[in-house]
Amino acid sequence: MRRLGQFLLFSTCNTYFYIDHLKVHHKWVGTEMDPATARYNENLYSFFIRSTIGQIKSSFKVEANRLKADGKSAWSFSNYVIGSIALQVVVWCLLVVLFGPMVLFIYLIQGFFANFLLEYTNYIEHYGLTRREKERVTEVHSWQTDRLISRFFLIDLSRHADHHYYASKPYHTLQSYENSPVLPGGYVSMIYYAMFPPLFFKKVNPLINLQK
Repeated sequence: MRRLGQFLLFSTCNTYFYIDHLKVHHKWVGTEMDPATARYNENLYSFFIRSTIGQIKSSFKVEANRLKADGKSAWSFSNYVIGSIALQVVVWCLLVVLFGPMVLFIYLIQGFFANFLLEYTNYIEHYGLTRREKERVTEVHSWQTDRLISRFFLIDLSRHADHHYYASKPYHTLQSYENSPVLPGGYVSMIYYAMFPPLFFKKVNPLINLQK
């Protein structure tokens, strides 16, 4: 299943999420150390840029530290990020040779939108929620929603608070908590607010203040 996940990420030109999500995001969620945690009053568009660049850097650093511990160079194909990028370039070249530049353009466009939606999901899952670096991650550090469409199409990803509270839980055992912050809409409807930052802040910020 993990290999299938890596393949799906690769198919959308994503070379960082597999490393960053497991080794950085789950460890540092809600802190300044996690680039995938949206800050209070940070809009979706600036978050998309900061989070993407930050996750690429952090995933490369994780891999560099791993290889250094093994006495290997960080600048090698053994680095998952570098190896994935190199393989992506090979795929891009094959697409141009076999099908032409238009197919490559379409492939890159779908990759962009796929990653934008991924970062949008990161954005609404942790927006404005913080914790101290040595504080244990609990059910109050992620937004959740039990909207049926979100639960069905995203296989319970919307019960995100429990996903971080007990990261090893299988998706079908995730549950909701009474004291977890609840999004004012589902994952589908919230994008319409997130795309217009003033509306999003007006909708969500008061809920964060209630948590404090």
